[in-house]
Parts: sequence; structure tokens; C-alpha cells
Amino acid sequence: MIISVDTGNKHMKTENCEFNSGVEILDTLPGELEEVIEYEGKYYMTTNRRISYMEDKTADDRYYILTLFAIAKELSYREKNEGLLPQNLQEIELLVGLPPAHYGKQRKKFREYFYRNGAVVEFCYKGISYRIVFKEVKSLYTGICRILSSCCEETVIGNTKNFINRYWWLYRRLYGFKIWTAGNGVCRFIRKWCHSVI
Repeated sequence: MIISVDTGNKHMKTENCEFNSGVEILDTLPGELEEVIEYEGKYYMTTNRRISYMEDKTADDRYYILTLFAIAKELSYREKNEGLLPQNLQEIELLVGLPPAHYGKQRKKFREYFYRNGAVVEFCYKGISYRIVFKEVKSLYTGICRILSSCCEETVIGNTKNFINRYWWLYRRLYGFKIWTAGNGVCRFIRKWCHSVI
């Protein structure tokens, strides 16, 4: 399954949820149904106090934990609306974005930060156990994301069309751009980028 997460400085966003980019470790055992993640023997809760700006979000585990929250919320949504079974191992293709200024320097590091050798990740969210594995992690250049968000499906052919069909919602949600018809030159540029990065 594909899950896209915007690891923003202010907010974390997925297709179906949005919350503040703030997290803290709890000193006491939480209630069973509280919105808490248990991971590697520690309990975490999101807060309204967002993390101070970090140029390198891989410097510690806070954005990893926030991404687990985003994935858990997305899985919870899909359980209710799509009949997803939480007890099954979930193979996830994770899409995460990087700003243009940091993309070239950090994209490989950012990918490994989440991928972690493809090991199975086990955690509990609101008392429900989850087992996930990142089948793939793709760091996307947000400048290209803006172009993709603006491309109309009907104007794009081949692999690029399949790519946009799968991921266009993320870019539209992140940047709020209207869908408009892109010229052939833009489409060729996107296709070239897709082949080189994705």
C-alpha cells in the first residue's frame, strides 16, 4: 500500500489526516485508548508544541516517531473505511518530501532514516498492535511535486500518467494548486525526472 507523509515543520499531513509536528515522551503509562504510540518500550504522544525548525530532520528520532503517528492514523482510517485488518503485516511504500534546498544533500539520508534496512516495525497505537515493513521509501523533491500537482491527468502519457494517477492527491493537498493543463514540454520534464528518481 502507498502512504504519503508530509513531514512539515508545522504540521504532519497524510491523505486523510493532519496534526501538529510536536511529540513528547510520556513519563507515566497512558490510558488504553489514548492517542499514544508505544514503540521500543517507550510511550509517545503528539503535542501542540511543535518541534523547533530542524534543517536535518534525521538528527534524532522525533520525525520518525511523528511519521509512525501519521502512518498509524492513516491505517486506522483505512480500517474503518476500507476494511483493512490491523493484525496483518502491512507492506508500505512510503513517500516523503524534501524542500528543494535540502533535496540533493539529504534525500539518500532521509530515505535510510525511514527505511532502516527494511526491518519489520512493531508498535501499538491506541491499544492496537501494528506490524509494518517499508517495502520502499521514496524521497520526493517538492519543487517537482508542485509541477506534478498542477498537471492534468489527460495531458500526461506513459509512466508519468501512472505516477500522477497514484500520487497527485498528495501534491494537491500540500500546495493547494488548481489542476490545469500542462504543456508537452512540462510533461517531458516530469517524465525524465520520474525515470531518474523514482
